[in-house]
Amino acid sequence: MRHCGRTCSIEVVPSTWFPRPSTTMVLLCGPVHTPVEASPTTHSHFHLIVHMDRVSCMCLKPTKHVTHHASHFTAYNRHWNAVEVGPKRDLIGEIAQAVRDRGLKFGLYYSLYEWFHPLWRPQEEDTVADYVNSHMLPQLTDVVKRYSPSLIFADGEWDLPSSAWRSQEFLAWLYNESPCRAEVIVNDRWGKECRHMCAGYYT
Repeated sequence: MRHCGRTCSIEVVPSTWFPRPSTTMVLLCGPVHTPVEASPTTHSHFHLIVHMDRVSCMCLKPTKHVTHHASHFTAYNRHWNAVEVGPKRDLIGEIAQAVRDRGLKFGLYYSLYEWFHPLWRPQEEDTVADYVNSHMLPQLTDVVKRYSPSLIFADGEWDLPSSAWRSQEFLAWLYNESPCRAEVIVNDRWGKECRHMCAGYYT
C-alpha cells in the first residue's frame, strides 16, 4: 500500500503516524522508533510507470492505494486534495489506470473517520450522524463511482457500531447497484463489532 499526500509519500514500512497542526507527519521508524520528519513533496519525483512496473513484478494482485486517510487529505479531486495542492494530480485515477493496464486488480483504502473534521466528535451522537450523512458516506460513494475498485479496505471504524456508520446501507448499495458490484470484495472494518465476523476477507 502506498500513502501519497500533501506532506509526504512513503512505501509502507513499520511506522506510526502522528499528526501535527501544520499537517506535517512524523514517522516513527525502525526498532527503536527514531522520529523522522517527512519532507514536503510535490511528487515531481513520482514516476508512475516505474512504480507500477515494480508492483507488477512483485505479482501483487490486487494492489491497494490510499484514497482518503484519517488526516482528511484525499489523493483525488475531493475537498482538500492532491489535485488542488501538492502534486496537483489525480493520483488515484492515474494509479487505477496504470494498475489495470498491467492486468492487475485495483483496490482502495478508505478511512471512515477523520482526525480534524469539525463534525468528528464521536462522543456526540447528533454530530456523528451529521459527519456520516453529509461527509463520509457521500465521499465514500463518490470514490467508488469514480474508480470502481475490485477491493475496498475500510479502516477507522472502532469508535462506532456499524449502524452509526450506516455500513449495511452502503454495502447493500455496493453489492447491488455500484459500478463494481460484479466483483468487489470488502474487509471486516465497518463497525466496532464487525472484525472477524463477516467480510470478503479478514484484517
